Amino acid sequence: MKKTIIAVLAMASFAASAAWEKAATVQVADVSTITKGIAKLGEITGNQMLGAMTAGYFANPPGAEFFGPMRPGSLAMIPVYFDTSAFEKNLEDFDDKVEFAVLYPIAEGKAGFAKRHPGAVETNGLLRVKGSILDPEDEDDESFVGFSPDGKWAAVSDKPWQVKAALKEVSEAKLCGGELIKLSVTSKGLAIFRKMAELYAAEAKKNKKDFDTSALALLSEFDSVALGIRIGDMGLDFAGMLKAVPGTEFAKIGLKTLPSDPFAFAGANAMAAQAEYGMRPKDGYDGQWSRLIDLLKRHGIDTSKWLTVETNGDVMRQRLDAGALVKYVESDATNQLAKIDVEKFIEDFKAFNAANGKVMAAERPSFSSFEIVGYKPVHTLSARFAATMPEAKGKKLVQASVCSLAALVQALAPHVMAAIPENDRAEIQPFLAFLPQESAGGIASMAWPENGEIRFVTRLSADELKGVSTAVTAVMAVSAAKQSAGKKGK
Repeated sequence: MKKTIIAVLAMASFAASAAWEKAATVQVADVSTITKGIAKLGEITGNQMLGAMTAGYFANPPGAEFFGPMRPGSLAMIPVYFDTSAFEKNLEDFDDKVEFAVLYPIAEGKAGFAKRHPGAVETNGLLRVKGSILDPEDEDDESFVGFSPDGKWAAVSDKPWQVKAALKEVSEAKLCGGELIKLSVTSKGLAIFRKMAELYAAEAKKNKKDFDTSALALLSEFDSVALGIRIGDMGLDFAGMLKAVPGTEFAKIGLKTLPSDPFAFAGANAMAAQAEYGMRPKDGYDGQWSRLIDLLKRHGIDTSKWLTVETNGDVMRQRLDAGALVKYVESDATNQLAKIDVEKFIEDFKAFNAANGKVMAAERPSFSSFEIVGYKPVHTLSARFAATMPEAKGKKLVQASVCSLAALVQALAPHVMAAIPENDRAEIQPFLAFLPQESAGGIASMAWPENGEIRFVTRLSADELKGVSTAVTAVMAVSAAKQSAGKKGK
């Protein structure tokens, strides 16, 4: 009894001395919403088996055995807490500095939960039960569970204070953008990540190693961030927001925006392009590109034989000669590639990143495009962007990019085939018919200022997803058929 009291007092003393702060939250939609999202992905890609294959897993997701079913149209939330006082001097024992709870939209209420856990004991307004949300059958584990006043939410953790803290997050448990899963990092969380980066930087300096200070500089610009995944008729989206620390360089983003057609500069042969009014390295993209080319040359990689880069003011155009690249890789001269000292290359590349230094808000927009010599895409980039991101119309963008994976595959295929020995070419030829064909959509991203934040979306369009999925499925089917025919022949 005396040992138990001492242990409880020690835990209470530890909790009191720690400076626990909510650093992040993970939100996960309910089973029906996720299942519908996966079914939509199957519909988009033309692979209806996706929904069928995942339905079994989501029928009994983590937490269902412990809490029972989730309320339809709701979400589960995991608040993550960091002990901020523990990050002052070192990065040791990281696991002991991170805690989390689970906030669950329980369908059965407190009475239904009690029936699932007949051995539960009520203490200080919480239920103490055997097991955990990850392993309800583990008798050696013990969890505390609390309920919201309306009984619609339950919180669980191995520490009572986390249960009470999680129940205060009920009003934040919502997914406004239709996300299936969403990660949010608070200003406290970013402050901790900055502190960790500073400690890594100090350790690197002490050991005379390179450290990318631009990453640390960029972290100091952000107050909070969020990223979510959603699936809809337009495709697969990765969407989120960045909020700037007032007075920083990043806080200037959004004061100036791109032209209404950010890709008007790109020629008809361009298959990828980017336009942005964002953050730049201290020596600009031209300087950064020159330093990268110098780095590659020092290690025997001569890009001039297959890549040309033209700059005109704020516009950079890159042209890849795929045929020349194939010959370059095949030629005896490129035996230099095999002689590269990988460790030295990595070391120099780290130094390249470390030299980027402080990032600054761009005073002028920058534009870059990429094309493959001899190939003209079916659609212009302006048209492809409009088809992939129709909601971009009328938005004041600070960043936009667009490309087509299908166009890239179609452009490279002839050059790859030419490099394959003639005896093997016939074996591969049938697969070319299944390569993804160009469509109106592609892969695109955009960012714009809204309510003091920078919102962003990166989308893999339904067209692009379907083309890639169809190609992969067809190739797998042909391969399986050939293997089967080979076995019968034996």
